[in-house]
Amino acid sequence: MSLSANAQLLVEKEKYGRADSLRGYLSPMRTCYDINYYHLDLKIDIDKKAISGSNEFKFTATRDFTKLQFDLFANLKVEKVIYQGKSL
Repeated sequence: MSLSANAQLLVEKEKYGRADSLRGYLSPMRTCYDINYYHLDLKIDIDKKAISGSNEFKFTATRDFTKLQFDLFANLKVEKVIYQGKSL
């Protein structure tokens, strides 16, 4: 016996901007490496309603590249990037 069903949500479509498109697009700057490991270290300050922390990741290059894209929302700030022990 086989059963097939189709459904559609009847809600208004969200509007996506340029930043959303960049985050979702698989550009050469996002496909030139494979992530092997993430270590997310967060500090949550409930009184100040703030989150801070760091994200360490290890990757394997799938081809040569000179640029790497970090996917962040506008309210996140990169203070530094360290690669092979050196600040970039």
